[in-house]
Amino acid sequence: MFPNKVTINPETQDVTVDKKKLSCLRPSSLVSYVKKEQEKMGKASFNEQRFIEELYSAYESVIALETVKNTKKNKVISASVKLSEIYKKLAPTARAKKDYDMLSFAYDMSRVYSNEGKFTKGGQLMIIDTSRTPDKNAIRILDAFGKEYFLTTVRFEDQSL
Repeated sequence: MFPNKVTINPETQDVTVDKKKLSCLRPSSLVSYVKKEQEKMGKASFNEQRFIEELYSAYESVIALETVKNTKKNKVISASVKLSEIYKKLAPTARAKKDYDMLSFAYDMSRVYSNEGKFTKGGQLMIIDTSRTPDKNAIRILDAFGKEYFLTTVRFEDQSL
């Protein structure tokens, strides 16, 4: 139930929502709890432009690191960066990951993905690549109509050329 991860253990009949064990077994209670959590995430303040700038900064860090590594090996650098690498730059420590977990990152990415024309202040267009099949690095999101997408990489292209 995006953006929440709901796990039901059929043997013990335990219900867990985002690592929080719930004592309710009624479906209506579970639905209302998840609905409240979704509304809480939806109401949280979100500055899309600031998020795009932070993504771009993390993207540049990863590209710079790849450049240093690959110059020694004489390899060509790809312009796309895996979103899992971007997340590692945005939340580098265990404490940061606790405050901003992968689920929150996926939710923020889904907010940005749903809007067209995502530019940085410097004029770079953000392009989020998708895959038809899930892999371990893909971020699974659902759009407003329930269609599933697997976000894999991000790249920024200069549009001023």
